[in-house]
Amino acid sequence: MASIGLSVPPGLTVSTEACEEYQKKNGKKLPDGLWEEILDGLKIVEKEIGAFLGDPSKPLLLSVRSGAAISMPGMMDTVLNLGLNDEVVAGLAAKSGERFAYDSFPDHHPKKQLQLAVQAVFDSWDSPRAIKYRSINQITGLMGTAVNIQCMVFGNMGNTSGTGVLFTRNPSTGEKKLYGEFLVNAQDIEFTVQESRLWMLQCRSGKRTGKGAVKIAVDMVNGGLIDARTAIKMVEPQYLEQILHPQFEDSSTYKDKVIAKGLPASPGAAMGQIVFSADDAEAWHAQGKSVILKKEDQYFIVVQVVVIGDKVISEGEWLSVNGSTGEVILGKRRLSPPTLSGDLETFMSWADKFRHLKVLQPFLL
Repeated sequence: MASIGLSVPPGLTVSTEACEEYQKKNGKKLPDGLWEEILDGLKIVEKEIGAFLGDPSKPLLLSVRSGAAISMPGMMDTVLNLGLNDEVVAGLAAKSGERFAYDSFPDHHPKKQLQLAVQAVFDSWDSPRAIKYRSINQITGLMGTAVNIQCMVFGNMGNTSGTGVLFTRNPSTGEKKLYGEFLVNAQDIEFTVQESRLWMLQCRSGKRTGKGAVKIAVDMVNGGLIDARTAIKMVEPQYLEQILHPQFEDSSTYKDKVIAKGLPASPGAAMGQIVFSADDAEAWHAQGKSVILKKEDQYFIVVQVVVIGDKVISEGEWLSVNGSTGEVILGKRRLSPPTLSGDLETFMSWADKFRHLKVLQPFLL
């Protein structure tokens, strides 16, 4: 992002080679000379940003994050707000208010914090969850994780600050238009506005629906950005599975009707009248009705109404559930059956050109 002129918080990166040496050659100690190099790099960052680690009058706070060659979201450690101690938090409170300062306060001795944070990120490469994730996703041949040490920027420093997430395309439909959300005086990830200045924090391939993934791939081929073979590799099999199930129309058409949201658990979408017992669900289904069974727990406690958000839902009311997004929508929504047309038809025609698996006619001996 910095290379194309976007405003990115200053920082430095410790290489994956250092992680490999830390893991295998130095008995869980930082390689010789690495700490001195980090401190030299930190001086450059301090000069650029005009703030200093451990300085109460001009405090610099850092984030320390992993940076493996292949994305492993949530698998390795991240340390935020590094650099606070009693003196620094007092200075920060004087500048930005006590609530903000104490929201950010971790521990003492800023430079010791930094050293321990670098080691913690290196150690997290071999955490059980990271090892399991690499095994499940067949990630091999990597030396370890890099460590990104970067200035913190804050979206919760008042009404001239905020935070948000931005997609370069609509992740639901694949349409080429900006899509995202923004909160004033809040702290999150992706991009942050600190006291009217925009900072870009992170970029990666956006999560998208199956329909969106196919459209984006086809658009990029038509725009001359990639070839058809690359487009096929961009769309993972689970995206195509989504398309083979009924879907709701663009989520922007029912956003105000969403009453709850959970974890996406299955592809496709469904509608039905809500019931609160398995017996009712079975009886209503036998009558040809579409039903959605809602239970508070595994016990046989029968209720007549349920409160979802600020809505009181009675038995028999219609709900729509988008399995791909985890959204629960009050009322009926139009379901679109899966069809092989438009972008999907184009995409599948490319797949037919490159696939090697064939179904052979059986023969008799």
